[in-house]
Amino acid sequence: QIVIAPYQLVASWLTPLITGASAIVAAFVALEKWRKGKRESVEAK
Repeated sequence: QIVIAPYQLVASWLTPLITGASAIVAAFVALEKWRKGKRESVEAK
């Protein structure tokens, strides 16, 4: 159990970190797409 514990600690700490990072990346991608779409609609007018 002493050997497993550190891995569990790392896993429990890493999982939310990866989830949060991917959520932030997805938000940035969505923001860039929105900004690009807004810019194109402004140029079209």
